[in-house]
Amino acid sequence: MLISEKSVEIEFINRFKIQGVNVQCKMEFLPGKLTLLTGENGIGKSSLIQFLKLNQKEFLNDMNTVFLDQFPLKPINDINFLTLSNQLMNERREILPICSKLEEACSAFFKNPINSLSGGQNQLIKVLLACYISGDFFIFDEPFQYLDTKNTDLLRNIFKELKLLNKKILVIEHRKEIIHDLIDSAYKMENSMNQIEVSRDGI
Repeated sequence: MLISEKSVEIEFINRFKIQGVNVQCKMEFLPGKLTLLTGENGIGKSSLIQFLKLNQKEFLNDMNTVFLDQFPLKPINDINFLTLSNQLMNERREILPICSKLEEACSAFFKNPINSLSGGQNQLIKVLLACYISGDFFIFDEPFQYLDTKNTDLLRNIFKELKLLNKKILVIEHRKEIIHDLIDSAYKMENSMNQIEVSRDGI
């Protein structure tokens, strides 16, 4: 099992801009802890995640990091999860016990083309792929979108198990109440004095 006892510190000033505004960021992530990132709609949270994804060798050099993006999976062909998982077999870092719960939840549409799935089904496949590949650091951008109550509870349980497995977790979520009891630390992204700052926020 992958286990990283190291914390992750991300700090930069004016490395990129969002809508012409420089970004200043300072965050720390600890093993076994879930960190929430909040901010007004359109402030640039997803842009920040994409910046980290594109520059992960610099900011996350020794971390096996898994990104779950906000947008649905939209393959151009009719590939399904079974085919895709076989193609990704060599990238799989470990087998997490929680994958069996997700596979059960997705079993009814394993063989359906991903580009034909409903929003909730697509979201579950995204979460399953993230856990299937696995890593030390999981970054989830709006992971609860499209999920009904049953699958919202499933994802909450997945977060609990990832924490028990000592994974570092960053979640962007507008509805903080969904995971309020799971949050260990929080950061807020806001525009201050013509500069976008990411700084600690109260839970």
